[in-house]
Amino acid sequence: MKKQPQDYKEERKILNESALYSFSIYLRMFLNILGGVFIAKLLGPTLYGLRNAFGLVMELEACSQAGTFTAMNREVPYNRGRGNDEKAELILTSVFGVNFFYSLVICTLLILFSFCYLRSPDYDSIYVYFAIFLAFIIITNKIITFYHFKFVIEKKAILLGRIHIFYGLLNILASVTLVYYLGLKGLFLGLLIADVLCILYILKYAGRIPPISVSFPLIWRLVKIGFPIMAVGLLFMLLTSTGRIIILAMLSKENLGYFGVALFVNKVVFLIPEVVHVVLYPRMMEKFGRAKDIYKVKNYLVEPTVLVAYLMPFFLAALYFSIHLPIQYFLTQYLPAIKVAQILTLGLFFVPLFRMPLSICVALNRQIKIVLLTVPIILLSVILNYSLVRVGWGIEGVAIGTGISYFIFSSVIIWYAFKQLRATISEYLKFYLLIYAPFLYFVCLILVIENIIKFSTYGLGNDLIITSLKLAVFFLMFAPILILVKKHSAFIKLIDNLPLRHL
Repeated sequence: MKKQPQDYKEERKILNESALYSFSIYLRMFLNILGGVFIAKLLGPTLYGLRNAFGLVMELEACSQAGTFTAMNREVPYNRGRGNDEKAELILTSVFGVNFFYSLVICTLLILFSFCYLRSPDYDSIYVYFAIFLAFIIITNKIITFYHFKFVIEKKAILLGRIHIFYGLLNILASVTLVYYLGLKGLFLGLLIADVLCILYILKYAGRIPPISVSFPLIWRLVKIGFPIMAVGLLFMLLTSTGRIIILAMLSKENLGYFGVALFVNKVVFLIPEVVHVVLYPRMMEKFGRAKDIYKVKNYLVEPTVLVAYLMPFFLAALYFSIHLPIQYFLTQYLPAIKVAQILTLGLFFVPLFRMPLSICVALNRQIKIVLLTVPIILLSVILNYSLVRVGWGIEGVAIGTGISYFIFSSVIIWYAFKQLRATISEYLKFYLLIYAPFLYFVCLILVIENIIKFSTYGLGNDLIITSLKLAVFFLMFAPILILVKKHSAFIKLIDNLPLRHL
């Protein structure tokens, strides 16, 4: 069947929004990395390890929304697709109200705890600042997170991109400046200032804070929908955090600091599924709401996954070959992080692959089953990381264990998503071969290039030349694999909608 003009228009819009949103979040990522490098340099491994612990607490606290944000992200576009705008609006106001009041209560309790308990001589004063700033940042994060989901639902990817850039600039200016003068508590203050100014910027476009009109029966229903979805996210966060937990329990804060620097590559790659989710998920849910037929959205599962599988290696190779530069020539205290970062880079190939398969499962209310599938993978990750540390592989062993865990999680989620589409064993095997073939070729090329192009480096200039040579060789040798998939619908749509093609 020939495509309608609106289909081409929508595909073009998706591609353009993806490109613009990708640019914005990678610019913010670059700013975060730049700021993170300076902060790591100023704090040193021990305090940077504590900063990493603060980040871990914030990641865990984000799950306190009990699934209301994630349910809102699913239910609002679904109801709008079915023409039920009044219910969609009630969901928005209820979710904002209950999370805002919760954050106020937690903020009050943390402040009381810090003044009544942590001020004891037995505790360093930095823990008082830790608790107080955590209290206020919980409130600002809840507001920012609400508007993030709201703008995702409204398909305002370009506005979200501007917010990312603005927040990234605020973060680096406030945090680095205050760390220089005040140390770790300056970092906490900088994060809070950036959050407050970001909220003011958001309100410039949102107009006002939503009216608080909480429907508790609706909130309870949203929790029942969203908590399992959030549990999936929490379990994946635990999967990504098991390495840090094992390091903190079995090694030292210095090793956690080294691993924290290596995790910069995680943050870089984790932005890719964020782009896929922001641009495609609300469209998929609206279409599913209209059609009530999962086969109508099958292309949202297959095509983004194939594109990511074949384009990711170019990005990962650039990370792999260049990640040593900022560490070796600026963060000399963190030299053990280089090998860890390179190992993590290889395993990160699998992270973006499960984003849309997971979204398909959520659309079909299969989140509880996903939770049941994820728990044994986390246990396996803990056992694997623990075993590799015990045999003496240290933080490099943790990086290997983390990569293997990502591979298993990705494979299981893709299998279960295709099961919902009643795929045959032959279809499973063909799809796995299609998306994992570029990974095998990618790893082989990396190993070959590393063993062939081996020169001694004398200074940053010489190192940049050698790194560029490795990247050039990789790009030239990897590019031919794209010929194998040039006739796949994902690449046909990509090429048809490239701006230069229509000039």
